[in-house]
Amino acid sequence: MAPPLWSPNPRSLLSRAELTARGVHSRRLASEEFVEVIPGFMTPSTAPAELQLIARILQRKVIPGAVISHTTAAELLKVPLPSPLEHAQAEALHCTVPLAHRRRAGARVVVHTRTEPDPIRARGLELSSPIAMLCELSGMLDHDQLVACCDQLVSVATLIRLKPSLRGLRRQAEEARGIHGIKRVRVALGDARERVESPKETEMRLLLKRSGFGEPDINHEVRAPATGERFRLDLSYPQLRIAIEYDGFWHSTDRKRHRADRRKDDVLHEMGWRVVRAADRDLREPAEFLGRLVHVGAPMRDLPIPRNRDDDAKSAGTRSCAPGNRRWFPSAHERGLHRSSGAGQALFLGGDGRDQCVVARDAQESEQGGDALGVLGQGHGLPDGLGLRVGDL
Repeated sequence: MAPPLWSPNPRSLLSRAELTARGVHSRRLASEEFVEVIPGFMTPSTAPAELQLIARILQRKVIPGAVISHTTAAELLKVPLPSPLEHAQAEALHCTVPLAHRRRAGARVVVHTRTEPDPIRARGLELSSPIAMLCELSGMLDHDQLVACCDQLVSVATLIRLKPSLRGLRRQAEEARGIHGIKRVRVALGDARERVESPKETEMRLLLKRSGFGEPDINHEVRAPATGERFRLDLSYPQLRIAIEYDGFWHSTDRKRHRADRRKDDVLHEMGWRVVRAADRDLREPAEFLGRLVHVGAPMRDLPIPRNRDDDAKSAGTRSCAPGNRRWFPSAHERGLHRSSGAGQALFLGGDGRDQCVVARDAQESEQGGDALGVLGQGHGLPDGLGLRVGDL
């Protein structure tokens, strides 16, 4: 009876020479049983090696002195990336070398060049520095995704041993010159915040900003006086006792998490808080979510009156916006409508890049709320003619 064939351990990464010495035939190496992730090194296809091990072998044995960069460095630092850019789907490893050391390293390794790579050391590897990595990512990500990367780098969960501060990164970005993508990085760092715990918090906060709402507190902690329980709120306006929570898929599928959320809501309601919960669909189609925030009286930023005005809107006593400009809707001041002047503030329903307008009627607001009616037009999937009476807010 023939002895069983030797097989490498799951998640291992061995050279062709090592596998051959172990008795693995060349036909097996050429079969679908193994994958060559970097030149000369194979891993089992059913249980491939982890990215950190692959990057370490690349840096030490395949291209000595290379700096792990771009999306590979970001993934190793647990910086959020779209799924198509992650190594499991993209199947590409990125590294950077000085121009004089440029070389090819197989189909699965992308070698970039830079005059003077400026690495940091993290997870036992030489990685691109935070500013360099953000510049490398700037051409692959949109603004919100780049801001989420910035938020992660300065969060308490960062894997960089000497956690960078947001102020420090902003200063480095301002001092950097001649780096491709640095302008986009400066803008992203301007929108970044510390204490953020998830990319969805970033996405939701930026949606509020584009929609004209005031800057919310991030992960504000609330203590229940009766029980001593402590809760962190994703986003909130503490002075108005308005909490905004993001519910991911696991919030509905994980019973323990679902019960914790319900308990959290009960305690917050007992303390006089109003809770607005948002799911992923609310971020894709935010009109209803933003309407709920208006309803509970979330504060608005002072927004300028748009210069572009539609003639028809003027004659009807409305303010409008041309395609590509901001969309406007009259809002409450802080928690309620305690203004006697005409509609001066507005809600910008933005965030999805569509050239659609929301029209708001200039109507007198009274202390009782009056009959001012905002007619929401074609923005964000709202049906024509759907409106919110100010008295209902």
